[in-house]
Amino acid sequence: MASGSSIERYRIGDQLGEIVAAAVCAIGRALVGQCSGDTQTEAQQTAAIQLARLSAILRVSRVGSFDTDGRRREAYFTAKDKTYGGAPSRMSFDEAVQHYGKIALRKRLASDTSEAVLRELVSWPLHGLDCTFDHFLRRVTARTARQNSQKWLAEPQAARSR
Repeated sequence: MASGSSIERYRIGDQLGEIVAAAVCAIGRALVGQCSGDTQTEAQQTAAIQLARLSAILRVSRVGSFDTDGRRREAYFTAKDKTYGGAPSRMSFDEAVQHYGKIALRKRLASDTSEAVLRELVSWPLHGLDCTFDHFLRRVTARTARQNSQKWLAEPQAARSR
């Protein structure tokens, strides 16, 4: 019988898949809205909310889980239908997004949707997360550079020439 923590990880994986599927659908609706001239749509807001939820799960999953018997850190997510040596297979966040996202999308789309199409659709929220982190890092870097230059300019000339 599966332990409570394993069941919890499966449940989190299922939730992750539903969030990915909701993000994919919202991103798709936002793209259609953007093509028709809408600048700020409900779909864009929904996509942003789903990306924020994915980001929160990403942060939690980075902690991983600690195997006290083996005294090692393991990936947080486990796959229900994949095993390695009889034990559930562990996955990184990106692998879990792909795995559980495709399962959830198959439920929402036609069951015969090709693997290539599912991979492409699931890549949308991952790309959105990458863009969000890149944008955040650029803003933090620019703010830090601005603060450092202001400090440097505020120092007396004698202190700068040392």
